[in-house]
Amino acid sequence: MVLGDALWRSRFHADPTILNRVIHLDGTAYTVVGIMPRGFDFPRANEMPGDFTFASKTQLWVPIALPAVTPRFTSSELAIVARLQPGLSVAQAQDAMDLFAQRMDREHPEMKGWSQSLVTPLQRQVAGDTGRPLLLILSAVGVVLLIVCFNVAGLLLTRSIAREREFTLRAALGAGPGRVLRQVLTESLLLALAGGVGAAAVAAASISLVKAFGPPNLPRLQEAGVDPRVFAFACVITLLTGVLFGLAPALGAGRVNLAGSLREGGQKSGAGASHPRLRRALVVSQIGMALALVMASGLLVRSFYQLLASDSGFRADHVLTFELSLPGTRYPERAAIARFYQKALPRLRAIPGVEFAGVTESVPLGGATESGVARIVGRPLGKGERPPIVDYTIISPGLFSALGTPLLQGRDVLDSDVLSAPPVTVINRAMARHYWPNEDPIGKQVLVPSQRVPATIIGVVADMKHSSLREVSGPGMFEPYTQEVWPSMALMHVVLRTKVDPASAIGAARHIIQDLDAGIPLADVSTLTAITQRSMAANRFSMLVVGFFGALALLLAAVGIYGIIAYSASQRTREIAIRIALGAQRGNVFGMVLGQGLRLAALGILFGVLTALLVGRVLAGSLYGVSASDPLTLGCVALLITVVALAASFLPARRAAATAPMEALRGD
Repeated sequence: MVLGDALWRSRFHADPTILNRVIHLDGTAYTVVGIMPRGFDFPRANEMPGDFTFASKTQLWVPIALPAVTPRFTSSELAIVARLQPGLSVAQAQDAMDLFAQRMDREHPEMKGWSQSLVTPLQRQVAGDTGRPLLLILSAVGVVLLIVCFNVAGLLLTRSIAREREFTLRAALGAGPGRVLRQVLTESLLLALAGGVGAAAVAAASISLVKAFGPPNLPRLQEAGVDPRVFAFACVITLLTGVLFGLAPALGAGRVNLAGSLREGGQKSGAGASHPRLRRALVVSQIGMALALVMASGLLVRSFYQLLASDSGFRADHVLTFELSLPGTRYPERAAIARFYQKALPRLRAIPGVEFAGVTESVPLGGATESGVARIVGRPLGKGERPPIVDYTIISPGLFSALGTPLLQGRDVLDSDVLSAPPVTVINRAMARHYWPNEDPIGKQVLVPSQRVPATIIGVVADMKHSSLREVSGPGMFEPYTQEVWPSMALMHVVLRTKVDPASAIGAARHIIQDLDAGIPLADVSTLTAITQRSMAANRFSMLVVGFFGALALLLAAVGIYGIIAYSASQRTREIAIRIALGAQRGNVFGMVLGQGLRLAALGILFGVLTALLVGRVLAGSLYGVSASDPLTLGCVALLITVVALAASFLPARRAAATAPMEALRGD
């Protein structure tokens, strides 16, 4: 065997003399021939096809023991890892494997049509479906970056306008336009640099938080860090942001009308406010992008709860699961394995608080299911047609009751369905609808590679989700373990449904298994609720991250609205004072300023709705049970934006309504 670095250090205290020593594993003697480097871990369950059962973290490796003569009806599925020759594409490798399958059909005509092969790049296999949520998060980051840039540009514009008198005096004292331009650009770059330095520290802390609280099934999450290339890219973006979004204020500051600016600078009438349309456009853009981002997060939230409410085919509450691995040295045959479970199940069902107990090859949402080709008796294949591929799972009587999976037709498997009895199988609703849409499937027969004679369908159960709540269930079969002849029965999952807290049954279950065989530990002890939550971890992670950026975008948009309304009101102080002096009600002044914020919000909502509809099309693949243009979500988000705009405009409007005419005019 070859040891992993973590196991070598934790179990054998990093002893270098472990090489060439003998270690017993499941009763078999192995010689240690090597130790892998730190960090090496392959294969992992979430990085390999779901049809194969792998550990979430591999600790040691032993050679595959292939028999010299393989029985006709035994499992022969292997996950093959190969490095392609230089210049050879994946498509060419797939063509070669197809030719290999055709050659095997010619050499073994009795197995013609059974062999299947699929070539998949390891990088794609490792990444899986994580590319879409990560791209979604990256897009949210980009939107927030744009909102920040627009906000900073608006603030710099406002600041440059407020300093127009200063720039005028500098120009009067001999400073040229280039000198003023350099000063403003330098200030913008220093601001960007300070923000970038602070952001680097925040990024390092954020990555630590994501590692600690991120989904465990996100591939390579623990290997994430502040990549130097990404850091350099962020630095360049930061500097470009400082230059580009400080350029408009700088150009405005460089073009100074001495007489006009000095004359307007003393008026607070708003006549000297440069680029008012640009500032409003920036705020409207912020509101629109914030609406689109909040809309995306709202759709993800609705999709998440739709997933939780979807029909999973089982009830996760009050269910305990654990894994049992029976050593091949003590349980070499199917009969020995079956006898172990026939002894264990009655005792497990007798545990106080346990309602039902069963065993299965794979638990729902466990991500690992067997699949293979099947032949429908009475339906010959057409020329060139491949046999159908179905999922099949080994189960015991009582499993469906333990999982809370409803039996729709026929009967469940029984203890009397033994190897000497006619083979039977239970199928799921998807298989019944697909192959017998207008007839009763009970009594039909299906042949799978593990059996010499066809199995008769005795029941139909609801569709269970195997990899995620999002999946569309395909055809599936369930075979009683008392008739199963495949060696995969050595690794099975026990499922207990309890009336009380499932954790309370762990001690009794462990005692029963240890009493039957002291060398068999309980592995992967968990509740079905926890397994369901783990399967939703990536969806929850995307929802929370996009929701966080949506809230941040909303806050930034509110700051932008507040800034422009407050500045606009301060520039109109003289006008407001005259209005009040001539008899205008303070409530009218309050409404006038508040209305300005609402008009900006209305324009932003209009722009945001159009943007959200475009974003919805991109987001459609990540949604479940909700339309990308869901009117309820869109309406709620638009209402939220309106409330935020009102809240951001409230203080400037209140301050404007409280203007004292005499003091304002005297100060002017």
